[in-house]
Amino acid sequence: MAFELLVVDDEEEIRTKLSELLETQGYRVQAASNGSEALSILESDARAIDIVLTDFKMPGMTGIELADRISHIDPKIVIITITAYSDKETAIAAMRSGVSDFLDKPFTLPDLMFALKKAVEKRTILVQNENYKLNLERMVWDRTQDLQRAIREIRSTYRQTLEALGAALDTRDLETQSHSRRVAGYTVTLAFKMGLPRSQIIEIERGALLHDIGKIGVPDAIFLKPGPLNDDEWKIMRSHVDLGYRMVRNIEFLKDASLVIYGHHERYNGSGYPRGLKAEDIPIGARVFSVADTLDAMTSDRVYRRKLDFEAVRLEVVKHSGTQFDPKVVEAFLQIPQRIWGVIKERAEAGESLAEANDMPELVSRQKPMTDSASFEQLGMAAG
Repeated sequence: MAFELLVVDDEEEIRTKLSELLETQGYRVQAASNGSEALSILESDARAIDIVLTDFKMPGMTGIELADRISHIDPKIVIITITAYSDKETAIAAMRSGVSDFLDKPFTLPDLMFALKKAVEKRTILVQNENYKLNLERMVWDRTQDLQRAIREIRSTYRQTLEALGAALDTRDLETQSHSRRVAGYTVTLAFKMGLPRSQIIEIERGALLHDIGKIGVPDAIFLKPGPLNDDEWKIMRSHVDLGYRMVRNIEFLKDASLVIYGHHERYNGSGYPRGLKAEDIPIGARVFSVADTLDAMTSDRVYRRKLDFEAVRLEVVKHSGTQFDPKVVEAFLQIPQRIWGVIKERAEAGESLAEANDMPELVSRQKPMTDSASFEQLGMAAG
């Protein structure tokens, strides 16, 4: 895709040379001799321009004044100013007017290409974000209808359907395959240990299986990005919580499960998202899930680190008791020995619904914390 540039400079020679140079680099270029001419081009079709490269000091309208006007026409247009006056006050004023970057005179071709590379990246993200927002409501509606239709058609086997949806998300990211099954099994185990009624545990299991269902609305460019996310990308990634909740909240047999989906990134001290809930304002299923999710994350390999042993998990959970985690859930977690977590892992990965398993209450209630040094290798949960 060739990006459209608008070059604005009152000196014809500079304007012409810049335009010709940029065209050789694969850009489509329009040119204007002053701010008024540039605005006329933009007002006729702002969507045709991706990046504006403007001189700072021009007769009539300065580069800062032009940038301010452009920002009101289309804030997605990325603006680079060319200036010989790069003092701090000028830079602050320019940034407030919508300028994204500066080129100090005299500049080299590599300087110009680097500035344009950054501008193209920013423009791409801004356009993606706008498209995401414009399509979100329709996407929510379409996905909800698809989900409701599937549930109506195979209601008798809805647990398998929920598991398949969770597995589909796991498959999208090779790092987290079987994550939904495991974390659902761990969540159920903690819920039984805490003495919650089976009917409630069944609802919690459904929510755990579908906790990340909203990520189907996160673009692959963000979901699978190998490097760190920027602020705008994090905002989109975090929106999966609200999106997932809205997808399932009106499905009758998932109403209670939706509370796990909506609360699975809340923290006990109120520092989580999306609502910043604290303590027991966070649904119990979400509080239990938080510890279970940490167990699975820390005992699974990731690109940035190898899986950790159970003692490291214990220390991490205890460290964050009362801040990230509910102390009551932490207490229940510490009462379950590591060999039982290995059994739960195997059964969950095999696709068993532990919420409906007859032996679960007895399995977790009779156990006491272990002090032996059995390794996770023996349990299929190898230490790093």
